[in-house]
Amino acid sequence: MRIMEGRAVDRLTWQQYEGKYRSTIYAAVKAANPEWEPGQPFSPGILDKRYKGIRSD
Repeated sequence: MRIMEGRAVDRLTWQQYEGKYRSTIYAAVKAANPEWEPGQPFSPGILDKRYKGIRSD
């Protein structure tokens, strides 16, 4: 973390961002279906329920 103009700036590299994104998706799917393993399909509705109200458009 760097300090710029008196405030902390936390910047992620694309690899760090991707890792956090994957971890978040994994945790959400695993919480909804403990039997799920990476590589298996899952219902996108799991993410809809988890992130209801968050929009990217």
